[in-house]
Amino acid sequence: MANKASKNITGGDRIRGSLEPYKGTAIVRLKHDIDAFHACGTIAPQELYYELRNVEKENVGELFRKATHQCNRYTQITKDSRAIIQGYLKQMKRHPHCHTFVNCVLDSYNDCARPYRLNTPRCKTKQIKKALQHAVKDSTKGMQTYVKPVLKHLEKHEGKIDDDVMGRYRDINGAVVFICHYFMNLFCGRMPRTMSATLFEAAIKRDSRLGRYYMLNVDTNQYQLVGNKKIMYKYLNQECITQILCPKKEC
Repeated sequence: MANKASKNITGGDRIRGSLEPYKGTAIVRLKHDIDAFHACGTIAPQELYYELRNVEKENVGELFRKATHQCNRYTQITKDSRAIIQGYLKQMKRHPHCHTFVNCVLDSYNDCARPYRLNTPRCKTKQIKKALQHAVKDSTKGMQTYVKPVLKHLEKHEGKIDDDVMGRYRDINGAVVFICHYFMNLFCGRMPRTMSATLFEAAIKRDSRLGRYYMLNVDTNQYQLVGNKKIMYKYLNQECITQILCPKKEC
């Protein structure tokens, strides 16, 4: 679902992923060291796999932090928003390591110890969208280049590697897809045309302004966007948007 939504938001713009942001970083060295073991038909020491995964988290967070800073749109992800995200991801029992990866990416994104000092005017939606598209494409390119080949080798030698390593690597893709989906929607997304009553009630507690844009359809017991307008999320606070993007499972 997140993947589909991400595609809808990025649209048809032909922005290609680049490895330029990764040049000279630790992930290049780690991939080289791991490849040396793989070339011999063996697996690398476990700590190298954990280290590469940790660096990947930092890199993804850094890409989105830079994209929002360069458009003067940066804002930290709040404690309440992160709690909503964690609750949502922990529902995915088949991907138990997804929420930990995402949490570390948000740590990296929120890291104000490494600020970007860019004197740029506040971007319009089209410009921030393009900056985030580059972050999405670069994140995907980095994952395909530095993570997926490692996972492919590990799967060929599954009996020789700890299950914890396998599980953590298998959940990286889903975690990165979620991060891309979340940030694109947070800064550039549009409110859904319909919303379940349960989700609406949870979201409006986060921001009462949501009530301006929806009305209840008594026939379907769903809330519908008023009129045919496409309304941006930007009129709502971060926690409300996060609640809509990360709904609890309904019975």
